[in-house]
Order: sequence, then structure tokens, then C-alpha cells
Amino acid sequence: MAVNEKYKEQINKVEFNSNFEKKTVALMKTQLERKGRIINMKKPVKIVAVAAAITSLLAISVFAISVLLTPGEVAKYFGNDELAQAFESGEAQVINQTVEDSGYIFTLEGIAPGKALEYIDSAAVDVNRTYVVVAMQKADGSEITYDDSVTFIPFFEGYDPWKVNGLHLGGASAHKTIQNNVLYYLWDFTDLEVFADRTIYLAGFGGIAPGPDKFVLNADGSIGFAEEYKGIKVMFEIQLDAAKANPEKANEMIENMGR
Repeated sequence: MAVNEKYKEQINKVEFNSNFEKKTVALMKTQLERKGRIINMKKPVKIVAVAAAITSLLAISVFAISVLLTPGEVAKYFGNDELAQAFESGEAQVINQTVEDSGYIFTLEGIAPGKALEYIDSAAVDVNRTYVVVAMQKADGSEITYDDSVTFIPFFEGYDPWKVNGLHLGGASAHKTIQNNVLYYLWDFTDLEVFADRTIYLAGFGGIAPGPDKFVLNADGSIGFAEEYKGIKVMFEIQLDAAKANPEKANEMIENMGR
């Protein structure tokens, strides 16, 4: 495929945020004004030039923001082809949900069950685990560092998030890498498929502990952020194959929690 055709294909796949164009026009105008080349948006003679500039800037911005490594490519940065293949297998689930908050863009790319894996970082993989890839980047395109990192923890519909969550049920760990100004997380959680008969929430937030000062359990069983919490708020909703749920195993895990 020619470079131009590949570029057009990537651009055409992009789903624009409702206020993306407005933000881009404002950003372009600000940058031009700083350079002393003020554009009068009211003058008809400038419309064609402005439209061309906007189109060019939109294309460049969208391409930079939208082209992410796949979960399999992220896995390869940790030196494990087995893990990469697992994210490309039929057992994996591609999600690609995006949330923008606090000047960051977060994308939940995909999930792979541990039973599809053998090793990660040269260590045997526990088959009763779930592996998740999340991408994080700054909305304005500025440099991202490991200091921008946030915590991600799975919650389960109907359970108090500060009592029953992926951290308490089996621990969690994260591998991180920055590639092309995107911070990628490879998270290792307990087996999420056990809870596949209910909505699973993957929450991203500042700090470590998911206390009641950050999260609430609503009357309908859904989980959200506490009104008083003012930090980063990212909430992905995950629907897995309900046929793979194991309520008995889930209850056993909850009963044994903390033992």
C-alpha cells in the first residue's frame, strides 16, 4: 500500500470528538497570533487559506493522536512473543474505548485471558489471570512521562468497589513503556472472566487506594466516582462473554479475599 493511501486509510478510521475541530481551530489561531500572523476570521478573502490550514492541522493532529500500537505490539516491547500472539488470538477481546479527562486521552485497547499465555518476562504465567493494555497520552500533544502515571483497578457491578476489586481479589501489577509519546500500560489482574455475568468497570484514578472518598456504589449496582473526588476520573465499562462467568468461583474468591 502506498504511503499516501495508508495515511488516508488511517485518517478515515478516526472518529472525531464532538468538540475536536473547535479546539483545533482555537489552537491554530492562538499559535498564529503568537507568531504575529493574525488571521481575521471575518474576512472572506481569508476563508480558503484558513480552511486549508485547518484541514492540514486536523490531519496532522488526528494522525498523531489516533495511531496507537496494538496490544500485541505493546507486548513485544516486553520481549515476549507468546504474549503478543495471545493479544492477537481469538481468546483476546479488542475494545478500543476512549475517555478524555484532566488533559489526558486514555484508550482501553484490549484484554487477553491468561489461559492463552505461557510466559511474560521469562516467568510462567498464571492461567487464572487477565492481561489488559491501556494507552495514555496528553490531549495537547505535549510530552508525557512516567510521572503522569495513574492507577487502574477493575470493579464489579453490585459490589462495593473499595471492598471487592481486582486488587483485593488477587493483586495487580503493571508493566509500563513510553513509545512515540504515548504511555502504555500492560496490567496483570485476577481472572475477570469469572465475573463476566455482570458489568466490569476498569477505573483509572490518582493515588493507589480505591476508597469511598473516590468511588460510590449506586442503587442500581453501577459504580461511579464520588462527587467530592476531584482527581483524574477514567471509567471504562467492559462486557465479557457471560457464558464464561463462574459465579461459584467468584463467590469463593470473595470469601477467600484477604486470607
